[in-house]
Amino acid sequence: MRIMVQKFGGTSLSTVQAREHVLRHVKRELEAGLSLVIVVSAMGRRGEPYATDTLLDWAAQNGNALSAREKDLLLCCGEIISATTLSSLLEHEGIPTTVLTGAQAGFVTDDNFGNARILDVRPVRVLEQLQLGRVVVVTGFQGQTENGDFTTLGRGEAIRLLQLSVQHYVLKWWISTQM
Repeated sequence: MRIMVQKFGGTSLSTVQAREHVLRHVKRELEAGLSLVIVVSAMGRRGEPYATDTLLDWAAQNGNALSAREKDLLLCCGEIISATTLSSLLEHEGIPTTVLTGAQAGFVTDDNFGNARILDVRPVRVLEQLQLGRVVVVTGFQGQTENGDFTTLGRGEAIRLLQLSVQHYVLKWWISTQM
């Protein structure tokens, strides 16, 4: 299996036109015979719905009293929305997908909420879905503690996680934080 990991940042997913551009990239690599893992960030920039900074602003405007654990839970929502949106678009094009949160993709972290560190990477589900011929869309920026709590990682850590988890299978990496 020849795997390519593609990373799409928030602005790459924030508009209809940007998402269509992403679809073209995905189709091109699938036509080249590659298996794809796509890592996504929350859509957009501050002020746009679902962007990480917008969610932080929302929390600040609504009591600003979330514990670090609950803030991580909130921030995981942005990537989940991006991942499911992209999945829907791909499925509409006849491309079978599976969305996995960082936890479901096997990213185990400590409980340093807001800046969790990776303890282990167990990519079993990612590899299983790739074997089934599905595009795997993974939420960036998050993992899960051994106790099952969602955590967020330092920004930029999502691609490092996937590098650790599937590095001996990967043919090439492609990263776009803006399109």
